[in-house]
Amino acid sequence: MSFAKATTRRVPFLDLRVDSEERAELMAAVEEVLSHGRIVLGPEVQALEHELAERCGRRYAVGVNSGTDALYLGLRSFGIGPGDEVITTALSWVATANAIALTGATPVCDMRSIAEVAERHGLLVIEDASQAFDAAYRGRKAGSFGEIGCFSMNPMKVFAACGEAGLVVTDSEEVYDRLIALRYNGAVDRDLCMTPSHNGRLDTLQAAILLKRLPRVERLIERRRRIAARYTMKLGGVVETPLESEGQRDVYYTYTIKAHRRDELKEFLEAAGVETKIQHRYLMPEQPAYRGAPRGELANAHRLVKQILCLPAHEKMTIDQVDYVADRIHEFYEAKVHHVL
Repeated sequence: MSFAKATTRRVPFLDLRVDSEERAELMAAVEEVLSHGRIVLGPEVQALEHELAERCGRRYAVGVNSGTDALYLGLRSFGIGPGDEVITTALSWVATANAIALTGATPVCDMRSIAEVAERHGLLVIEDASQAFDAAYRGRKAGSFGEIGCFSMNPMKVFAACGEAGLVVTDSEEVYDRLIALRYNGAVDRDLCMTPSHNGRLDTLQAAILLKRLPRVERLIERRRRIAARYTMKLGGVVETPLESEGQRDVYYTYTIKAHRRDELKEFLEAAGVETKIQHRYLMPEQPAYRGAPRGELANAHRLVKQILCLPAHEKMTIDQVDYVADRIHEFYEAKVHHVL
């Protein structure tokens, strides 16, 4: 079915523009870095690491170049490499599998509970909290559950740099020391290379920007949570909406619904000017690079990937826009009912 409804209204999935007030703050932070000249691993990096470790309830934080680097260097800090297997989810962006594969280990997608398997077999849990900065469960922040926690802070995230940025948090001094070396080509004291690695340092300019943005994070999250609550109230009984369990605090990097006739709904919304995303359309084991990798049956993942749809839910949306999106979803399903009748 084709939807040709013409509309001049647009609801973008994200809006990464920086308003004039915040732009002045960020430019002042950049000017300060340019003035002191410590462009590589400058004082803003250490300041950010200190603040984020404390916010996540961990002893140490190490700023790195990206969320992918956080996973890759985090894995390497435990000596994960050729011959090892890393259990992960099938339904994720391919960077998760790439970080594992680049260590020489094998990503293994499985249906069982990761925490249960880890406890039974004495395995490490490396927490991929890339999209969940400041989320919490029963009083504990995201990043505080595994031996290490890994974050992405690229421009699409709730806590966002103006470029690539990532972070690893841990309570282990030994792991911290390894990470400090691994992010700097495996070198100790910047001269003596102890193990082959690459340049995974967090840029000082991005650290300065993140420091300026950190005080705004709570406000942005609360705005996203209000938007999510509005969607949930308006869409209940129409599509399956996200649920927060007791003690859970979601930051809503995305607002993901499960919908019947998902592809038709997506086309209908696009015709109405609403930009949506499917995150992620391809299961990682189905990516060409990993078709030969071990996998389980993945029944849940195969079912979900045909139903999930991410609605725009960024903090710059107006309530009017949220209502417009919800109303169009109602319109789609009501039209389907009338058509059947």
